[in-house]
Amino acid sequence: MLDEELATQEREKTRKCELMNARTIAKSVAQQDATFDYTQDCKKQMNLEMASYIAAYREYKQKEQQLRAMEERRTAEYTLQANKDADRAYRDSQKLVVQRKREERMVMDNALHQQIAQKHVQEQLRMRDEAAFDQRHFKVLAQEDLEFQMYAKGVIDAAEDANRNTIPLQRGFRQGIGLGLGPISGGIRANYLVPGARHCQLPEYVNCTACDMGRLNRIAQEQSPRTRLGFTW
Repeated sequence: MLDEELATQEREKTRKCELMNARTIAKSVAQQDATFDYTQDCKKQMNLEMASYIAAYREYKQKEQQLRAMEERRTAEYTLQANKDADRAYRDSQKLVVQRKREERMVMDNALHQQIAQKHVQEQLRMRDEAAFDQRHFKVLAQEDLEFQMYAKGVIDAAEDANRNTIPLQRGFRQGIGLGLGPISGGIRANYLVPGARHCQLPEYVNCTACDMGRLNRIAQEQSPRTRLGFTW
């Protein structure tokens, strides 16, 4: 009986030990499973967080690239527009410079043409005045020559009436107004005779021009009839 009781106790003890061991093993397995599940859950959570971070980072980089591309495009457009504006401003300034130079050239050309026209007009006026002066001069010379001939004829007639030698006077008359002591004007030497001149000249001939000048200048020249006739015998 004792042996059976001991055997029963031993079996009970063994059963309890096995049960305890089984519980320990089950608990250990459960702990391992729980640890594994926790680890798996942590890994899964980490993977999810990593995937979310990667997705967020990828989205951030895409947005950053888009913003950078937009900024570069905007900068390029601004630079292109600025270059176009600068080119347009330069072309406008060059047009203004060319226009100003053209206007200055036109002003200079107009001034030059005006000067040339004025010089041409002045030259025409000078030539006309010279022609008019020459015409008046030759008219005066012709008038003086006519007066000289009338004067000389009167002197010679008076000398003949007085039975004087008229050969020197005839010689002076033939030489005409072109012989004398005055300056050459128009190819003719004016014969303004002075007291003491040779008898081959008609002395003291005073033409009408000299008389008019003396009258205008209020020069009182009193001449006796003998002096006006010009005879020095």
